[in-house]
Amino acid sequence: MPTESQAVRLLDDLGLTEYEARCFVALSRVQTASASEIHTLSDVPRSRVYDSVE
Repeated sequence: MPTESQAVRLLDDLGLTEYEARCFVALSRVQTASASEIHTLSDVPRSRVYDSVE
């Protein structure tokens, strides 16, 4: 199983931005999460979580 950073790199290779990939990986670890929780899990700035998951 790939590490979190490996997963982000693989998703980047598929065309996601780093923030999109980090949010995706964070969301794959939980069932539901608020923007604040995604921010905490992914280290993506909270103000960028919304456009990254859109």
